[in-house]
Order: sequence, then structure tokens, then C-alpha cells
Amino acid sequence: MVIPLEQCIARPREGGREYPLTSHLIDVAERSGNPQGDPFEQLQFLAGLLHDAGKAQTSWQRYIEVPDHRRGSVPHAFLGAALFFVFALRLRNEYRQLCAHNAELLDGAILQLTADLADHHGDLKDLDEAAPPWEAGWRPGCLEETDLAGLLRFVREHFPPVEAGAIVSPEDIPELIRQARMQWRRLVIAHQSRRVASTDEAGDDVVMKRIRTARLISADRFSVAEVTPVALSPQQADAALERLLGYCRQRGDELDARETTTLTGLRQRAQEEVVRAYQAAPLSPLYTLRMPTGMGKTLAALRVGLEACRTGRAERIVYVAPYLTILSQAVREMRDATGLEVMEHHHLSVLQSSSADEGDPHELLLQESWQAPIVATTFNQLFRGLLPQSAQETIRLRAMQKAFLILDEPQIVDGDVWRLFLSLMEAAAARLEMTALLITATTPPLDALRVAPVDLTPQALPSPCRYVVTVRREQMDEHALADALVEAVEERRVVAAILNTIEDAGRVYKQVKERCGPQVAVFNLHGAMTSLHKKERIEQIRARLNAKQPTVVVATQIIEAGVDLSFRLIYRARPIVPSLVQAAGRANRHAAEGEPLAEVVDFHFLRDGKETRQYVYDGIATRVSDELLEPFHTIPEPEMPGLCERYFEEVFRRKPGTSTLTYLKEAALGRWSDLQRISPFQEKGYRVSVFVPNAGPWVDDGTRELLARFGVEDPGGLYELYRERTWISEFSFVERKRFLGLMQRFIVPVAYGRARVITNLGEVSPSERPPAIALLRQPHLYREDTGFGNLVQDLDEWIYL
Repeated sequence: MVIPLEQCIARPREGGREYPLTSHLIDVAERSGNPQGDPFEQLQFLAGLLHDAGKAQTSWQRYIEVPDHRRGSVPHAFLGAALFFVFALRLRNEYRQLCAHNAELLDGAILQLTADLADHHGDLKDLDEAAPPWEAGWRPGCLEETDLAGLLRFVREHFPPVEAGAIVSPEDIPELIRQARMQWRRLVIAHQSRRVASTDEAGDDVVMKRIRTARLISADRFSVAEVTPVALSPQQADAALERLLGYCRQRGDELDARETTTLTGLRQRAQEEVVRAYQAAPLSPLYTLRMPTGMGKTLAALRVGLEACRTGRAERIVYVAPYLTILSQAVREMRDATGLEVMEHHHLSVLQSSSADEGDPHELLLQESWQAPIVATTFNQLFRGLLPQSAQETIRLRAMQKAFLILDEPQIVDGDVWRLFLSLMEAAAARLEMTALLITATTPPLDALRVAPVDLTPQALPSPCRYVVTVRREQMDEHALADALVEAVEERRVVAAILNTIEDAGRVYKQVKERCGPQVAVFNLHGAMTSLHKKERIEQIRARLNAKQPTVVVATQIIEAGVDLSFRLIYRARPIVPSLVQAAGRANRHAAEGEPLAEVVDFHFLRDGKETRQYVYDGIATRVSDELLEPFHTIPEPEMPGLCERYFEEVFRRKPGTSTLTYLKEAALGRWSDLQRISPFQEKGYRVSVFVPNAGPWVDDGTRELLARFGVEDPGGLYELYRERTWISEFSFVERKRFLGLMQRFIVPVAYGRARVITNLGEVSPSERPPAIALLRQPHLYREDTGFGNLVQDLDEWIYL
């Protein structure tokens, strides 16, 4: 039995509403391309018109329409890929005449779009000369159960160029698909035999191809979920700028009222100079801003981004941070400062389901779409947008069109991929009319760029001198360090220790806690806590620091960047030089007048007689750091940027980081696998998103109001809603975003082995699909003072992103 095309549906009926397949195909085609445009635009349109042609199979229609048939799955993407390739081949000669100078690019587009159609619900695979992408999912008898005559009429009606093709009747299609196998092989061999002249050319080609993929995939997803694109208008940006200026004045007044400082006026001057430099400089896709920690880089960069939106150069701001701690704080600050919606997107907010398939695609799409005036995300998510592994990940590329990217502390990107990252950013900026601003105290070499970025760094401002680094040769274990901290808090009042791993911090915290009396507050802070818990801890710490009450904070690198805390003394277990600079940024942060310089003690920490920094830092980086620090006994703040510059010069001299650039050339030829595995940081094992149902003191009033909005009293009830899985389709786009944002507040990443023991993952049978977010079954394991710190005794190498 063949179901007529006009009777086919694209997805199940909802609330009495039907979703005709032909309407969906037309909508996606119009969103993806233009039938009246150049050959590349026409191919995009044709791909959209055929992307779900396989849903016209009778088997698929029965599968999606009748609940009893919804066991397993019925592949459909393969058929659209095969039909697209057949139609594109019939148009190829004509198209090559229209764009003779781009003939190779045209063939590349045909191959890539064919592969994208086959992969549009899964991972993006390599071009394989031996196997056309439609063969893996091919179903015997699929053509016999599809209304090919209706499909051909439909394509001819909406895509006139097909009329000129040689497909006379539906009976031609099976033979044309059979012949297409050999034609695929010839085209792939020719495409992969071409010479890619340079890394720059390869970067441009890779970005261009993935933009094509993104246009197709986002057209499909936005059509299904009825997502309305969001842009930041010049009028909204102007209003946000006015609010930001008032916010900065208020913050300065509050700081001056709390303590006498020389930095408030300096920060305001710096911000004004940065904006004037941007307004006066020639337009550029890339800018840099180098300012010491604590000088207000983020707000200065935000003001520049809003200025770009106010003048119509940008339509969205994307803020990128290396750590979730920075991200959470920045989200709150940007939201308060501008009054704009800020979408938070990171590895805890993305539900790692296998696809946005025939079920409910909304969950992933809400976060992936980046449809907000301001998006706050991590470098990991930015890399997945530039180097997508799955079709779903490409849609954030569309959101980078005319976006203003603020890259906070980009030096955190691993040296092995730094030059690759710059090449991709430069190519994306050119293709997407995107602007990027790199903000940091120090930046690795930028010589991989074809055009030097415009520097917005204020030139005439004095360098602050707030601390001195003391370089010590002796080694300390948790007992010796605890003794030193307890002694120091009596005199310095507010002190901290920053360790390289969670276990190190946990051991020191335990020893300090045992030694201190009730008059001294001791805090443990690390990445194995929910965002709400970390926020509550940081607020408690800040209140005690502002009141100059005796306080000891034992933390990991989580407080090194973007956390507005200020200590009189910091012990820092020997890191690499840039991390030492970041740690020092928490010392006398606001340059309090009448106070002596703060001290940052660099020392070697031993756990069970051994150093642990090798779990976190690269060997070359640690050796270079040791060599540079060896001659010093003390280093005042003004000398630290120069030391950091020498560090980057030497590290990149010994390890240029050019090896990954070869992956660009391979990807330009359709071999994507190696490039897709690249991440900004060295990965340290698979982690599971674990939902913590504890309603601890960290659950604030705003969170309780959101829980009540969804009809639940506590986090446990929220997870039960999540498990229902059917309710989400009844809410609006905004409500679904709000729900998933609320879920994020109770999630912690846990190593897979541990997660299986403490969550419902262990209850899932091999035949069942595990939940994307696992539920903690033993809430007592999440402690009020240390979170999950007690779970990671054997996970020294855990790095939080």
C-alpha cells in the first residue's frame, strides 16, 4: 500500500493540530535556500525540499501515526539523501556552466549536502568513496511503498529547475539511484584528490561547508519547534547601554562606601577609553583587550558589544567563558546590568539525547539555538559549534551570524589547538559577518591570524600595584599548609589556599576545619557543587570578606578567574604562570587604600609525598613555568604581565601547536573525524549530569518561585516532571527554556563510574535508553559543606569547564 504524499504527516498530531509533510518540506526549503538564487542557493532549497522525503514511506507513516507501531524506529533520512543526489546530478552540468570558476566548490556542496541529509538526525560522518551515505539506512522495498509520482510532481511544482532535468517518470528513479552509486564514488575521489593550498584556504572551506549544514539543520529544527529568531535591535541595545552605565555608577558608589579604593575611577576611565578606541578604530572582525584582573574587562567588553549592536553591526552578543563559575557570575551581572534576557548554555544545560528525532525535539533545540539577545556559553560549546560532531550542534553557527563574541580568558584554550582555533575564528568572522573580542590579562601569540586584530587596550592608564608574589622553594602537605593558614588568619583575617585538584582541596579543608575555632569560618569551594550551591557559598564568603571577619577559603582553580573575591593572603599550589596571574587577581582586588600589599605565596604542594599538578597541567607548560619562576624570590604585580608573555613565547617555541592544523585540510576534503574530536581542553574522562534533589539552604527565593511556577515544591518534584517527558510540548518556547534553565541549577557533573553507583543509571536495563540527566539516589552523599567533594577521592584529574 502506498499513501499519497498529500496525506502524509511530518510528525504526530498534537492537540487536534495536524502537520502535513508537504507543508513541512516547503517551510524547510524556504528557510534553507532560494529557488531563484544562484546554484548554491538552489541546492540548499532542493535539500530542504527533500530532507524528509523518506517520511512518505508507508512504514514510517504507520510507525508515527499508530502507537502500537512505535517500537524501534523506521529510518527515513537515507531516502531524501539519495533523491537529492539524483536530482542534483541532473542539474550539475548546467550549474557548472553558471559558476565555472567555482566548479570544485559546487561538487563539494553536492557531496556535503547529500551527506548532511543522510546524517541530519545523527552524527556528521566522513565522505566515503566506497559507500554513498544513503546506503547505511537503505530499506529494501522503500521505493515501492513511497508515492514517487507524488514526490516528483511536488518537487517539479516547487522547484522549477527540475523540469529541465532528465527524470521523465517515477519509474526512472530506482535505476537512477542504482547508477548514482558509481557517480558518488567518482565525485568523492575527484573531490578528495584536489589540492588544498593552505591552512587558511582549508579553514575557509570548512567553515563554509558547515554553514551550509547549519542552514539546512536549523531550517528543519526551527520549523518543527516553531522557533522565532531573536535579535538585539539598535533600540534595545541603546536602552541596555543606558542601564549599563547606571549600573556601573551604582557599583562604584557601593564599593567606595565599603572601602576607600583607588580603582573605581581607574575602572571607569578604562571603560571609557576602551569604548572610544572601538568607536575610533577601523572596522575589524577581531579585537583584543588586555587589562589586569579586577579592572572591569567584562563590563567594558559588554559595553563595546552593545555599542556594536546599537550601530547595527551586530545583532546578538555571545559571551564565552572557560569555567562555569565565571559563566554563572557573568550571567547574573549581564542580566542585572542590561535588563536583557541572557541565555545560559553549557554542557549541563544540553540534554545529551541521541537526536532531536521523531519524538520531542524541543529540549536540545532550546539551548542549541542561542536565540536570545545575549548568550552566555563555554569554550567547549563554542568549539562544538565551529567543529560540530552532530547535526544538532550546527544550529548555533546560524546564531553566530552578525554576532559579537566576547571571548573571556581565551588563553585557557590548550596550546595544541590555539592556532587551529584562531584560524576557525577568523574564517567564521569573515563568512558570518561576526565580530570577536578577546579579553584577558595576557594573550598567547596571534601570529596565526592573516590580519592583525585591533587592540582596544587603554594605553595611558597607570598599572595598579596591589600584591606581590612570593616564590617559595619549600614543599608543604595538607598538614603544613593547614598550620600556615590557621596562623595567617589571625593576622590577615581573610586568607585563601588554591589547590590543583578537588582531593587536594578536600584534604586541606578537613585539616583547617579541625584546627580552627568557631570564630573562624572555613569554606570549601570547587566544581563538584551545583551552581546554586557555589553561588550561595561565594555570597557567604563575600559577606565575610567585606566585613573583614576571620575567613579561610580552600578552593580549586574555580575561583581563579571571574570570581569577585579579594583576600589579603593567598597560598597557591604551584600552577603554570597564567594560572598564577589569575590567582593573584584575587589578592587585594580593589586596591584598598591604607592597607599593605597583599601577598600571593607560590609553593609546591605534596599529596602522599607527590605533586599533583601533572593531573591538570601539560608537562612542557609546567617546566617552562618552573624555569621562569626559579630566579625570583618576589614578583610585584606590574612585572607579572611581562612574565606571562615570556611564558607564552617559550611554550609556543617548544610546542608550536601546528599539528592540529593538518586536520583542517583533511576536513576540507570531507574527512571530518579528526577535526570533530578536537576540544579546547584536554579531556579527562566521561561525566554524567547528575541531578541533586536536595532542597538545601542554597535554594533561593527566585528558584522557589520558579519551582512553584511549574507546580512543584522541591527539586525532587522538578525531576519527576522531567521524567514525564510528554508535558514539554504543551508549553511555549519561552516556558520550555525556563524549565531547562531551572534544571541546570541542580546538576553536577560526576564521573560515569561513580554516577552508576549513586544514581538511577544503575537501574536502567541494557535494552532501555538511559536518562540524559541522572537522579541522585542517595541525597546524603551530597553534603552541605563540600557538595560531591567526598566522591572524587580517585578523580584527581577532574577539570571543570
